[in-house]
Amino acid sequence: MHSPDSNPKQSTSPQAEPEGLIQKGVGHIGNLCAWTMPALTLLVVTQVLLRYAMEYIPALDRLVRHQIKLEELQWHLYAIGLMIGLSYALLADTHIRVDIIYQHLPKRFRTAINISGTLLLLLPFCSFLFWKSLPFVESAWRIGERSDAPSGLPGRWFIKGFIPLGCLLLCVTALSLLAQSLRLARHARSKQNNKQTHAQQEPAVDHNETRKN
Repeated sequence: MHSPDSNPKQSTSPQAEPEGLIQKGVGHIGNLCAWTMPALTLLVVTQVLLRYAMEYIPALDRLVRHQIKLEELQWHLYAIGLMIGLSYALLADTHIRVDIIYQHLPKRFRTAINISGTLLLLLPFCSFLFWKSLPFVESAWRIGERSDAPSGLPGRWFIKGFIPLGCLLLCVTALSLLAQSLRLARHARSKQNNKQTHAQQEPAVDHNETRKN
């Protein structure tokens, strides 16, 4: 929805700007959470191998009770990667676009779409989801919610907490990109005004030189 740069580290805003610092932090968090995907892949492969190995190695039967934990840990890792990855995808502009016209529009129109989309769609949705998810997490914390399975993972509030955390991080990222888009729009408008002023002054200068000659 924002800058066409595909690398968050190559943001057009200087690192000294507040939005530049925010985007740098989001990039580091995204890179850290990206390790949940290799861990998720390793867990899936391990569980599949154990499932087939139990048929030939009876001694592994005692690991059956850990199968549910492995399955739920996979869901948790996927949820963490998804909720944190949303802000990273927005920052890197790697999220899926439905609009096939956007990439062919002039830069000023794309900037206008980014600004209006952030203000009218993204921020209201993230704010609503953040606000509604807080009681959801608080209830899980208060009652000590755990897995429905007897041998499942405890602390269900922990994974639920990534819902408001992901929304908050997405809002912060969107605000930083919004500030960047507004700053670039002001810069483009100022540059255009300077060109118009310069173009209007040139005929007057030429006319005065002609009169002097």
